[in-house]
Amino acid sequence: MRLASYIDSQQSKNAAKGIVKWRRPIGCVLFVIGIVYLLSLPRRDLSHKAFFDENALLAGVVRREFADPNTIAKYAENIGNFGSDEFGLVQWLEGEFIHLGLEAYTQNYSFIPPVTVQPEVSISGRNVYGVLRSGRSSSAEVIVLATPLQPDNRHGIAVMLTLAKYFNAKNFWAKDIIFLVTSQKEVGMQAWIDGYMGTESTGISSHPLTGRSGCIQAVVNLELPSATIQYANIIAEGVNGILPNMDLVTVIVHLCKMEGIETAFHVQWESLRGYTDPQTHYLSSLKTMVAIAAHQAPGLPLANHGLFLKHRIDAVTLRGVVGTTSKLNSLFNIARALEGTFRSVNNLLERLHHSEFFFYTTSTSSFVSIGLYMPPFGLMIAPVVLEALAQWLMARDPALTDPNKDPTADDSMRTVPPFPFPAVVRLFLSSLLSGILLYATPTLLAPLSPHSLVTILVTVALCSATLPPLMRSPSDGWRMAKTFALIFLILALVATAMMNFSLAVVMVMTLIPPSLWVEPLGERRVLWMMRVFSVIILCPLAVLVYLCALHHYTTIPQATVSELFFEGVAMAMRGVVHSYSSWHLIGSWLFPFVCVVVWPLWLMNWTVCCLQKPTNIQSHIASPSQSVCHAD
Repeated sequence: MRLASYIDSQQSKNAAKGIVKWRRPIGCVLFVIGIVYLLSLPRRDLSHKAFFDENALLAGVVRREFADPNTIAKYAENIGNFGSDEFGLVQWLEGEFIHLGLEAYTQNYSFIPPVTVQPEVSISGRNVYGVLRSGRSSSAEVIVLATPLQPDNRHGIAVMLTLAKYFNAKNFWAKDIIFLVTSQKEVGMQAWIDGYMGTESTGISSHPLTGRSGCIQAVVNLELPSATIQYANIIAEGVNGILPNMDLVTVIVHLCKMEGIETAFHVQWESLRGYTDPQTHYLSSLKTMVAIAAHQAPGLPLANHGLFLKHRIDAVTLRGVVGTTSKLNSLFNIARALEGTFRSVNNLLERLHHSEFFFYTTSTSSFVSIGLYMPPFGLMIAPVVLEALAQWLMARDPALTDPNKDPTADDSMRTVPPFPFPAVVRLFLSSLLSGILLYATPTLLAPLSPHSLVTILVTVALCSATLPPLMRSPSDGWRMAKTFALIFLILALVATAMMNFSLAVVMVMTLIPPSLWVEPLGERRVLWMMRVFSVIILCPLAVLVYLCALHHYTTIPQATVSELFFEGVAMAMRGVVHSYSSWHLIGSWLFPFVCVVVWPLWLMNWTVCCLQKPTNIQSHIASPSQSVCHAD
């Protein structure tokens, strides 16, 4: 506080001069150290070994008794006979739940897609679920086994029905169990959650549930595309990057291992096979960590389980991956692993809360906790703090910008420039109003087709980015305006890192470099043009195209540059439409976050870059007759 208020002691003057002079070299060093630190976390000596923090789970202690593979095959054959007749299948499932001794219920719902080529066309769907009541409790708590109603998941539904039959024959359940089958992917699951929780989602009209139970303790979403799988892909990330308690993930991994099922995160199976060489192990762990971060950053649900996580309900998806190797796992093994998982959760006397909620899994047996990955993040944003402090000091004392100024000179008579209130307010209001307009325009003009949505967003963004160059004028308060823009960036990065660390890292890599470098037009026009170019190529839409092109390259390495560009643009357009639809249907805040936070941050940099420096720096230094005396 003493340095920021710039009290005129000799020590403060020397410190201010040093910060102004060395802020960028020191900031670059700290930024590089933070990146290296972050990339080194998957090392064995830095990551933690996975363990159970909740002793009551007793994972794998009880003997799993399920031994009925023939029923699974019979159910899979019966479900396959329905083909694409979803309505008939739902009716059959309802009857089968009743036949098994469960309480069976259905839920009808409808929704209007926010982006569609046929406006005002309502799409209807139907969910079905069965409730197994516990004989040892008063339905205060419940565990959910969910599976989607889709053609390639008949084996998942078969396993669920077989487990419902087996679970109903046992009397050791202390919690109710709901067997849920939902249609229309995430929309059907959101409709069921709305009916169960009593919430409402924009565009979804769901009927209230006639059958309910207690507080949901945990959810396992099952997706099995084949009767035999090579390994199980575990998906933990939910809406907005929320993660379940790590104990639930560890329980599933442990029980799958006991049944001989190999597991992986985001199809990184080959990189998780227990390499003993330290370098190979590090590279495979880094690959897994990057894959998890890439899926977590957008905050869009990868499976139906992700919708429960925004209600602070621990949920995980277990997705079978078809393989061609000689070692394949049958549905029988999957069913036994699920039996063990449900019996472990059945032992809980309270919600899972002991273990981590913020973590990165580097393998099925190791993870990186928030206490390890936040320090490098602090180093990466340290240059922004130094730059904001330096810009504040130079705004309060323009003499600090003179490299020939002697810091030990007597400045007993010095003017503190007035606070440039108009410049700061103009920068913030114009940027934030542009972001709000970018967010609100599609909603006001809805319903829209995908092409119309993208066209409107690009038009509004280009119009708001065109205004600063047209209104270019000399500004004496640009340093103070940049200071507050940097403070806004720091707050946005820290807040985002506490909710979605992967998205915060993407923001760090794309917003911090131009934020540190941008300055108004001065005498060095070539340098200014380089700054303008760097800001343009790192605008949010361009960054989205780069990331989509990189994703396409990881999928098809043989693609040419032109193919990468056009496919990146096409994927970016689909991503914009998907994020907009997800915001209105399931509450994923990627679209409003980019509009109201990321776009204004970039627009602030662009606005500062489009200003002009005052022609005479010395105009800030007043004559003795106009100065305000500051006593040492």
